Amino acid sequence: LYHFNLTGRRDQFKGVVQFGFTDKFEFQYTPPFIDRKQKLGLTTGLLFTRQRELNYGTLDDQQQFYRSEGGHLLQRLRASAGLSFRPHLRIYHQWLLEYHANRISNEVLDELNADFFLGRTHQRFFAFHYEFTVDRRDIRPFPLHGFLTSIGLQKEGFGLFGDVDALYLNGLYKQYLPLDRRWSTEWILGARLGLIRNQQPFYNSRALGYGDDFIRGYEYYVIDGLDFVYLKSSLRWELLNKTYRLGKAMPLKALQRMPVKVYLSFNNDLGYANNPFYAAGNDLPNQLLWGYGLGINFIVYYDKVFNLEVSRNRLGETGFYLHWATKF
Repeated sequence: LYHFNLTGRRDQFKGVVQFGFTDKFEFQYTPPFIDRKQKLGLTTGLLFTRQRELNYGTLDDQQQFYRSEGGHLLQRLRASAGLSFRPHLRIYHQWLLEYHANRISNEVLDELNADFFLGRTHQRFFAFHYEFTVDRRDIRPFPLHGFLTSIGLQKEGFGLFGDVDALYLNGLYKQYLPLDRRWSTEWILGARLGLIRNQQPFYNSRALGYGDDFIRGYEYYVIDGLDFVYLKSSLRWELLNKTYRLGKAMPLKALQRMPVKVYLSFNNDLGYANNPFYAAGNDLPNQLLWGYGLGINFIVYYDKVFNLEVSRNRLGETGFYLHWATKF
């Protein structure tokens, strides 16, 4: 359940109840700005999950899963509270405090991966995140000019439980340059640096291939690690820019005018993930990754973005990939 105006004050609510091999209970509540100048905001959240299927390791650069017909393999609890400050329309500060309490079964520890929690069956830690963002893009779903820059600091573990001790510096820069009326370029530079160089639990060692941090052509792979960096670039050409009138074919009056834009893109990505602890049995960590290809990008109703891409990677593999998002 997602509600973007729960009480009529533009407060956002997310609620999830799920049963199956993964039982999940989650809620997140974000009230509107709490001050008259609309600069301060709050968010709270709670997540509880129990899983009978678990990604316990990575082999041949692919996630390895195990399914238990009996008890749960992983149980997670996360409670969070955050504060945001917007001193300017396009400048943001965000602080987030989290408490994590995770537990795995003895089967995971003894038979699947002893380093999942570094020899433990439980993991408790507080985490603190800070992020500073400047967003000067023209439109968020599919920008054509402007830039976004973000830098963050993430601390996991404060010595209270001794289960996790990690500190990361994260950076993201996106640049959009119009070349003429129909041609434009996109550049995305992302990086993470582990400031504490100790071995982290496998569960906390994700790098490339998770979320938005991926190299095109490697969508079927994951690369774990302590640090990573990538550069993604696209040369884009506007193929279509038209508004269609659907009339009575669309029962919702607000959607009867359907703006559609189509762009052809020439993509080229580079990336590297440093994995000093979990590289055995995998070929992609500690290697320069290169992916390139062509894409067709559809933007419908201004914020619905569909990407159909054909990409080739350094392994000599060619694949077709579909990405969809309502981007923010």
